[in-house]
Amino acid sequence: MICLKQQLSIQQGETPMATIRDISKAAQVSPGTVSRALNPEQQSSVSKATRLKVQKIAREMAYQLPQKKTKTAPKQKKLPPVRHFIVLNTHTPEEEAKDEYWRLVRLGISEQAKKENIAIDQVIDMNNGLDPETIAPYDAVLIVGTPSLDSVRQLKQANPNILVVDGGSYFENSVDIVSTNFDELTKAILDTLAAHTTKDIALINGPRIELQLDGSRLDGAEDPRTLAYREWVEIHHKKQLFKQTAWSNTAAKLACDELLAQNGANLGAIVVASDSLFVIGVMKSLAEHHLVVGRDIFLVSYDDADFAQFLTPALSTAWLPKAELGAAAVIHAKTLSDTTAKTWTTRVILPGEVKYRETFDPKRSS
Repeated sequence: MICLKQQLSIQQGETPMATIRDISKAAQVSPGTVSRALNPEQQSSVSKATRLKVQKIAREMAYQLPQKKTKTAPKQKKLPPVRHFIVLNTHTPEEEAKDEYWRLVRLGISEQAKKENIAIDQVIDMNNGLDPETIAPYDAVLIVGTPSLDSVRQLKQANPNILVVDGGSYFENSVDIVSTNFDELTKAILDTLAAHTTKDIALINGPRIELQLDGSRLDGAEDPRTLAYREWVEIHHKKQLFKQTAWSNTAAKLACDELLAQNGANLGAIVVASDSLFVIGVMKSLAEHHLVVGRDIFLVSYDDADFAQFLTPALSTAWLPKAELGAAAVIHAKTLSDTTAKTWTTRVILPGEVKYRETFDPKRSS
């Protein structure tokens, strides 16, 4: 029996449209089996051989196969930021580009802010000068690096919710800080080195630059690693061999050359304050003086940069929380912006960890 639609198709000279019953007859299966074989949601209830047979006949009869429905996930509405922060950078873009430490701190700030739905509305280079009123409207202010104590006090008058990220100082307890335990790490490294060499231990470090609100720089600040070293050599009645130099591998090499020229015979170990900016220069100097690092002289650095374990010999270094510092700063600043009438300051200290490898391995040196 031909349906009305097929009759019209025949009268108009068109090929009649196949039906499930037509396919059923051709495949010699029930209409219900055809229906399930052609339905993407029910195909699993039909054997593979029967399914393929039915689909082949359906295509030959120009039957339009149903398409599997795809569920489209509803679009999530982007919520407006719950808070608005501003970041003040005491390092120039050029300085930050050379130093992995500060790049990763800022990356940690950026990623944690996204997680917390916090907008970082501005990142300001303090080297260009800063009007304190610029920071007044924000829920919190993150200062990355070392501002001067005077600049911190002025900024707090404009906005009380200020947090300094690794400022190298406690700022006379006038501001909240997030930092790492440089003092403890340095003294632990020195104690361990002293247990394995009777010779002198030197420190090569760079300067901490304090930034004023007008963009001017003060050179008087000492890095906490330097302060810890000075205290340690005094307590242990050791000779102080300290070189402060510019933050570069070239400058570090020259500083190491000077140490070796002046104290080479009595030098048992060198601590350098950076992997990425110092240690290559120091290792080059030691190699040129035909010293085998890890045997003739010990070497320990800071940062635990990605390449440290792949050097020859592998570098002993203090891992420092970098992205973690940035993340902790955002979390603490969020709490800070929720607190009213706060009359105290808080120190958040994220501990580092010394990773001993070939340039100084206490187990091998015992």
